[in-house]
Amino acid sequence: LRLKWGGLPSGAGFAIGPEYVREDLLSGQMNFRVSTVVSMKAAQKYEFNFTFPKLANNRLFVDFYSAHRNYPQMQFYGSGPDSQKGQRSNYRLEDTTTDINAGIRPFKLLTLGVGTGYVWTNVGPGTRSGWISTEQQFTPEQAPGINRQTDFLRYGGFAQLDYRDDPLGPRKGGNYLVQYTWYDDRKLGVFDFRRLDVTLEQYVPFFNKRRV
Repeated sequence: LRLKWGGLPSGAGFAIGPEYVREDLLSGQMNFRVSTVVSMKAAQKYEFNFTFPKLANNRLFVDFYSAHRNYPQMQFYGSGPDSQKGQRSNYRLEDTTTDINAGIRPFKLLTLGVGTGYVWTNVGPGTRSGWISTEQQFTPEQAPGINRQTDFLRYGGFAQLDYRDDPLGPRKGGNYLVQYTWYDDRKLGVFDFRRLDVTLEQYVPFFNKRRV
């Protein structure tokens, strides 16, 4: 049992809450984590996760993750590179996600996997004092989805090359992750999209690993 802080979007304010972690369930074959984080501006995030990381002699893994987010003061300045600072507004983003991922480690440092999940989404008026609410500043054509709620089925694949010396506190090595995800609008059929996530981390030590 420990304290967790941060991890919320920019502008959400300082956030802190409890986190409970077990890495010794089923003789070390199952990890479990549950956490709650609340910010000074009433932003909230709740997470539930359990993983089987060492199946088939550490070659396979299965991960289940679910989260609920309620961010009442998300910032929005308009879509695209022509948005302006003077157009700032805020809205509420509330969603619940559930995902299951499975993968294989063909080599010690390489992980390949697939995943699927569902996203229940709600968008509403922002609560930040002094900022206009987004639906009053932008039309549905300028901010697609601001007035119509939908849910998404998502699925995709990922590849990760991880040779950090310690993932919890790396002093050297690298972590490279590429993930591609399809989002299918299940209620309205008009907001389908695709998403590419890329993470590139390289840790270079010096002064006998006292600095990185």
